Amino acid sequence: MITKGELKELGKKKQKIFSATDEIKILIENYKSKEINLFYNGCNRNELIKLWKDCLIDLNDININL
Repeated sequence: MITKGELKELGKKKQKIFSATDEIKILIENYKSKEINLFYNGCNRNELIKLWKDCLIDLNDININL
């Protein structure tokens, strides 16, 4: 049987997960818009690769404490 305290704790954990998911979504959308701008401004392939490498580094830096 789950106690009220455990249920409350699960709710907090779920909220943290949604918060982290939103942070990741926003970061990726930001990089997608940067990619579109680079693409339409005639960038080369190396610039796109560097952009997404930077995105991966930023994703790795997101601190998710569950």
